Amino acid sequence: MGQKLEISAWVKWVSITATAAANAIRLELIPYTGSFEGSPVMVGSVSSPTGSSGGTNGWGTQIGDDYTVPAGVTSIVLLCRVTTAATAGTVKFDDVTVIKTQKLAQDLVDGLQTALGDLGSDIADASKGWPPSWASTLGTTGYRPSGSSCSTASRAVPAE
Repeated sequence: MGQKLEISAWVKWVSITATAAANAIRLELIPYTGSFEGSPVMVGSVSSPTGSSGGTNGWGTQIGDDYTVPAGVTSIVLLCRVTTAATAGTVKFDDVTVIKTQKLAQDLVDGLQTALGDLGSDIADASKGWPPSWASTLGTTGYRPSGSSCSTASRAVPAE
């Protein structure tokens, strides 16, 4: 719910004839709530394609938009679609992508920094009771128990 997605595709067309302003080439999605299919949502289109597309080898047009997933939607299906408004020609889609653009939900990261700091302190405290041979082994890897943060403990992993 409320997740933000960036949806896009590259489109190429050759010798196309289409009705003007009819969005003949479309990138759509269908939201699902469980097994219930919602109404298609157009997230990108080429309004009035004619002739052949430009760009490197014709791949000069990217279509798409951001989409915020409504409450209750459990999945989406993407459709690369050419409507009946296109009456001749060839259309190709490539590099269709869906990228989640927002950060992790706040309830997943709330207190994480404090918890990681506590973890570093716990590791440092625990290491104070280790046998001297373990402490010297950790010392050769760069670990110095200080109780300050998890970043101290992460230096204990030797670089390859």
